[in-house]
Amino acid sequence: MSVTGLRFSESEGRQPRTVNRKPKNGFTFVELLIVTVLLAVISMTAYAVFAAGVRVWHRVNRGDPFEDIVIFFDKFGTDLRNSFKYTDIAFRGDIDSLKFSTISVTDVFPGPTVGSVIYTYDAMENVLYREGRDYSKEWRDSEGVVTEALSNVTNLRFRYYHYDKTLEQYIWLDEWSVKEKALPLAVRVNMNYEDEEYEGEFVQTFDIPAGG
Repeated sequence: MSVTGLRFSESEGRQPRTVNRKPKNGFTFVELLIVTVLLAVISMTAYAVFAAGVRVWHRVNRGDPFEDIVIFFDKFGTDLRNSFKYTDIAFRGDIDSLKFSTISVTDVFPGPTVGSVIYTYDAMENVLYREGRDYSKEWRDSEGVVTEALSNVTNLRFRYYHYDKTLEQYIWLDEWSVKEKALPLAVRVNMNYEDEEYEGEFVQTFDIPAGG
């Protein structure tokens, strides 16, 4: 007989007949697809993090070219702002070098004193050099402390801002001679920089408070 859809047998003591089903083994297609997508996302994220870390490591070890350029411009601007008209150290300049008086701090004198700074561009080495002299070395015309102001400079040009009384207008000069008997109003630096990973052109103008 059957009661509510269940079949009973007299020999089984009227107990419901059950069917033993084996549990499923493995994953379904949807589960495999989800796992595959998750693995792909994790792999891409890990690669992006690793690549960013490698780029940071290279940048830290090779140095930032912009940092070197900013440091040079800051030092160069400080030297020019500290320049002044001094009879024994006249301002002289051309397209790839310039010399002017400035405040000098050395171990020879106990405090700041009069000195000179000379910037010279070496086109063969692509290096801009800075030479600082205190007054004693300037008076003896002996070499001062020479340092590498900036490397990887493929081209450089200095120009000098001047008011021409004859023309009654402001003009840029490629040369500033001793006969001017004064300081230019400003100095402009046109520079090309190039290394293994970066190439660019920089133009910066520096005012001279004591100029004119």
